Amino acid sequence: MNRLQKLRQHLAVQGLDALLVSQSQNRRYLSGFTGSTGWLLISATVSAIAVDFRYVEQVGTESPDFEVLHIKGDLPHWLPSLVADFGIKKLGFDANHITVAIYQQLCNAMSQGQGQHQLQLIPTAGIVESLRATKEPAEIKSIIEAAALADATVDYARTIVQPGMSEREIAWELEEFVREKGSEAIPFDFIVASGQNSAMPHARPTKRIVAKDEPILLDIGARVEGYCSDLSRTLCIGDEDKTFSKIYNIVLGAQ
Repeated sequence: MNRLQKLRQHLAVQGLDALLVSQSQNRRYLSGFTGSTGWLLISATVSAIAVDFRYVEQVGTESPDFEVLHIKGDLPHWLPSLVADFGIKKLGFDANHITVAIYQQLCNAMSQGQGQHQLQLIPTAGIVESLRATKEPAEIKSIIEAAALADATVDYARTIVQPGMSEREIAWELEEFVREKGSEAIPFDFIVASGQNSAMPHARPTKRIVAKDEPILLDIGARVEGYCSDLSRTLCIGDEDKTFSKIYNIVLGAQ
């Protein structure tokens, strides 16, 4: 049973005619579409992606099994007529990813000139996420590859980080490495924090110059087919301070 079939089972159980999907990871999971903007409309018989002119060709390549709906304007301008054309009366939407403002605009649009077509907008939460929770073999493979890339990046850091480099310089070197080795993007801004900056769990790389015998906190990751890894490690270039080493090992043991 494929992902759309599983989703349609959920829709039937919840009494929904269709589901509107906008969250990017959910959208990619169901359709393969990697664009930054788009809406999926899934019903028992419909699998469609609504996109503007920028993504029409991309959808054709990445989501060949989906009907492409070329839209113009904001959601309230095109959704009412679309669901009417498909005969949808109970439309689920992810309440975690549609703002109150858009919801109110939709309600206003639906109440104006809909004639005999009465649409119920039904908030939902976690329908697609519940499917994503159980990983398929291909997903597990991507996660393993992303983790391996992160490990390789830390190993690379041990070979190139030297006193005299800035935190930003190190961060750039590591970002370049992970991309060259196959990461489709960096999953988040890398953290490189040295000396007193390493006390901040989410420090941003600065122009600070790394000195000998001080700790350097790294937080890096990779992304493979949309699946991300996240790895934190502490390095020390030179000799570790005894107090630092003692505290580090206490924390490591607790972990």
